[in-house]
Amino acid sequence: MTIHLENMLEHDPAILLDVVAGIGHPAVDVCLDIGHVQANARVPVLRWVEVLGRNIGYVHLHDNHGAEDEHLGLGAGTLPVKEVCAALERYAPEALWAIEAEGEGIELSLTWLRRNGYVDIG
Repeated sequence: MTIHLENMLEHDPAILLDVVAGIGHPAVDVCLDIGHVQANARVPVLRWVEVLGRNIGYVHLHDNHGAEDEHLGLGAGTLPVKEVCAALERYAPEALWAIEAEGEGIELSLTWLRRNGYVDIG
C-alpha cells in the first residue's frame, strides 16, 4: 500500500516535503495536484515539481485559469502544461498520472496527451 498526501491549500512545496520527511516511511509520498498549485500556491508549479521531485508518487492533471480549482481539460486554462509534464518526466519519472478533469475535459485531456506524445491510445 502507498499513501499519497495531496497538496490542497499549501502555498509552498516545502510544507509537504517536511511532512513526508517527518513521516519517514517509504510508503508515504506526495500526490501533486497541479491545479491546486495553480489556484492556491505562491510558488510556481514548475518549482513544486523540482522541490518535491521523486517524492511525487501520484499526479492529478487538470487545468484552470489561476483563480479557482476548475478541473478543466489540459490546455483549456493557463497552466504551462507542456512544461509541467516535461518536468514531471525529469524529476518524478516513476509518478503515476491521473486525469482529474470533468465531462468533456476528459476527452480534451486525452487529446492533449496524445498530441504531445504522452499516450498512444485510440
